[in-house]
Amino acid sequence: MKKLYFLAEKDYLLLSAFLSFVVLCIVYFSEFYLNLPPCQLCKYQRFPYFLIILTVFVSFLFQRKRYFLYSCFLLFFLNLGISLFHSGIERNLITFNTGCNIIDQEFENIENLKNYLEGVPITKCNEIIFSIIGLSFANLNAIFSLLVNIFNFFYFSEIHERQKKKNYR
Repeated sequence: MKKLYFLAEKDYLLLSAFLSFVVLCIVYFSEFYLNLPPCQLCKYQRFPYFLIILTVFVSFLFQRKRYFLYSCFLLFFLNLGISLFHSGIERNLITFNTGCNIIDQEFENIENLKNYLEGVPITKCNEIIFSIIGLSFANLNAIFSLLVNIFNFFYFSEIHERQKKKNYR
């Protein structure tokens, strides 16, 4: 996977923005056209993609793009963490009660139940409402983020190696 230097900093930033845009198009298509409402953690997974697109646009206003490269790298890594956390909740590997999960709770009266239900999101974070070959959107996002982060690791290793060689000359 060496020799990634063909991908210039500008190209990396554009590729990051493009991938983020495609992911956001897919999730919004699923939400609005396939009527698959997102849970709260699904919404949180979208923030890094928006921030990546914003980072790329801002980066073109400045000369030194290296800082923005690292920002995109960290945002993809953040997305991986959120999607792995969400996948763990969906697969019941992690217990996390925020009103986002189905919980067993006893209520003293109907008014308490009504108040509780008004504050609870419709889609629960630990329910899988859609899957492709047994993988939920959170699982697919985790796999995608993992692949992007592996690529990022090799890409930034190559940049670091080029910088070291440049400094030794």
